[in-house]
Amino acid sequence: PGQHGSGVVWPQQLAMPAPGCCDAQRAERTELITLFGLCLVVMTILHWFLEPLEGLVTPLLELRGLPWVFLLLGVWLFAAPAERGRNR
Repeated sequence: PGQHGSGVVWPQQLAMPAPGCCDAQRAERTELITLFGLCLVVMTILHWFLEPLEGLVTPLLELRGLPWVFLLLGVWLFAAPAERGRNR
Protein backbone atom coordinates (compact mmCIF):
# COMPACT_ATOMS: atom_id res chain seq x y z
CA PRO A 1 0.00 0.00 0.00
CA GLY A 2 0.99 3.60 -0.55
CA GLN A 3 1.13 6.36 2.00
CA HIS A 4 -2.62 7.04 1.86
CA GLY A 5 -5.03 4.65 3.52
CA SER A 6 -8.81 4.56 3.65
CA GLY A 7 -8.91 3.90 7.41
CA VAL A 8 -10.74 0.58 7.11
CA VAL A 9 -9.51 -2.74 8.47
CA TRP A 10 -7.80 -3.58 5.17
CA PRO A 11 -5.99 -0.42 4.04
CA GLN A 12 -6.08 0.05 0.33
CA GLN A 13 -4.16 2.43 -1.83
CA LEU A 14 -6.23 5.51 -2.65
CA ALA A 15 -3.63 7.42 -4.60
CA MET A 16 -0.12 6.87 -5.84
CA PRO A 17 2.61 8.46 -3.74
CA ALA A 18 4.26 11.57 -5.14
CA PRO A 19 7.36 10.91 -7.21
CA GLY A 20 10.55 11.26 -5.19
CA CYS A 21 8.67 10.92 -1.89
CA CYS A 22 8.82 7.45 -0.43
CA ASP A 23 7.80 8.17 3.18
CA ALA A 24 5.88 11.33 4.04
CA GLN A 25 5.85 10.48 7.77
CA ARG A 26 9.64 10.34 8.04
CA ALA A 27 10.06 14.11 7.53
CA GLU A 28 7.50 14.85 10.24
CA ARG A 29 9.18 12.46 12.68
CA THR A 30 12.60 13.99 11.99
CA GLU A 31 11.26 17.51 12.54
CA LEU A 32 9.58 16.51 15.82
CA ILE A 33 12.72 14.78 17.09
CA THR A 34 14.76 17.85 16.20
CA LEU A 35 12.25 20.12 17.96
CA PHE A 36 12.30 17.90 21.04
CA GLY A 37 16.12 17.90 21.05
CA LEU A 38 16.30 21.69 20.73
CA CYS A 39 13.82 22.16 23.57
CA LEU A 40 15.84 19.80 25.75
CA VAL A 41 19.10 21.65 25.00
CA VAL A 42 17.58 25.09 25.66
CA MET A 43 15.99 23.97 28.93
CA THR A 44 19.29 22.40 30.07
CA ILE A 45 21.28 25.56 29.30
CA LEU A 46 18.73 27.77 31.04
CA HIS A 47 18.79 25.46 34.07
CA TRP A 48 22.59 25.64 34.29
CA PHE A 49 22.61 29.43 34.09
CA LEU A 50 19.51 30.29 36.12
CA GLU A 51 19.79 27.77 38.98
CA PRO A 52 22.76 29.52 40.68
CA LEU A 53 21.12 32.90 40.12
CA GLU A 54 17.91 31.60 41.67
CA GLY A 55 19.88 30.40 44.69
CA LEU A 56 21.37 33.85 45.18
CA VAL A 57 18.17 35.83 44.68
CA THR A 58 15.84 33.61 46.74
CA PRO A 59 16.86 34.99 50.19
CA LEU A 60 16.38 38.54 48.91
CA LEU A 61 12.96 37.83 47.47
CA GLU A 62 11.84 35.97 50.60
CA LEU A 63 12.96 38.93 52.74
CA ARG A 64 15.03 36.71 55.03
CA GLY A 65 17.30 39.63 55.91
CA LEU A 66 14.46 41.93 56.95
CA PRO A 67 14.93 41.33 60.72
CA TRP A 68 18.58 42.33 60.39
CA VAL A 69 17.58 45.52 58.57
CA PHE A 70 15.13 46.37 61.37
CA LEU A 71 17.80 45.63 63.98
CA LEU A 72 20.35 47.91 62.30
CA LEU A 73 17.73 50.64 61.85
CA GLY A 74 16.78 50.42 65.53
CA VAL A 75 20.42 50.55 66.66
CA TRP A 76 21.00 53.57 64.44
CA LEU A 77 17.93 55.37 65.79
CA PHE A 78 18.67 54.70 69.45
CA ALA A 79 22.40 55.34 69.15
CA ALA A 80 21.90 59.02 68.35
CA PRO A 81 23.34 61.35 70.96
CA ALA A 82 20.80 62.78 73.40
CA GLU A 83 20.18 66.51 73.29
CA ARG A 84 21.46 68.22 76.43
CA GLY A 85 20.14 71.70 76.01
CA ARG A 86 17.49 73.06 73.72
CA ASN A 87 18.63 76.70 73.88
CA ARG A 88 21.56 76.72 71.57
